[in-house]
Amino acid sequence: MIMNEDTDLRKLEQLTFRVANQDGLTEILMGLMLMTIGLLLIRSIFVVYVSLLIVFQTIAIERFREKYTYPRIGRVKFKEEQETDYGPLWGVFALIIFVALASVIASIVIQNEIIEIVARWAPLIMSVGLLQPFSFLVQRTGLKRYYGVEAIITLLSVVLVLLEFSLASERMVIYLLVVGGSLFLAGLIGLGLFIRKYPVLDVEDVGYEQDQ
Repeated sequence: MIMNEDTDLRKLEQLTFRVANQDGLTEILMGLMLMTIGLLLIRSIFVVYVSLLIVFQTIAIERFREKYTYPRIGRVKFKEEQETDYGPLWGVFALIIFVALASVIASIVIQNEIIEIVARWAPLIMSVGLLQPFSFLVQRTGLKRYYGVEAIITLLSVVLVLLEFSLASERMVIYLLVVGGSLFLAGLIGLGLFIRKYPVLDVEDVGYEQDQ
């Protein structure tokens, strides 16, 4: 009986999370970050935009949802995670992503055989690093399609690793722009469908907060 109740509660939490995050914002932010990092490998000036995305991310999310999300479905306040199950994993996968990006950047300024090899495989390494965010989304939403997205991204990285480029950075730039652009476009489509599906709520309903 307890297991059934736990299962039902988990499904309810996933359903609530899906409803609260169907505005496409997650995909838009992921796409913007990946595309900006890709552009950073082309021009160092884009480090400013990466910094702005990181620093003002929380403010941007709140402003976005105040304009598009809350007026349509109200506010849903989630309880903080009581367990730190994802802490160590997030650190490991963040390190994997760092190694992928650092190897590509290093290959631009340093001629080293080992760095060149790692940089060549950087797109695939990056795909491994992105497994954690997509797995997190599957757990929170219950939607298996994010595993499909990860599979497509991994396939793209394998194709790019097999292709020959004059510079390892070119391979990574293409990977980041394609993956980031696809996520950004998917987010925009999701936002459009969200706006079309949900009319703006009455003023008295907008400020309602539901704890989950």
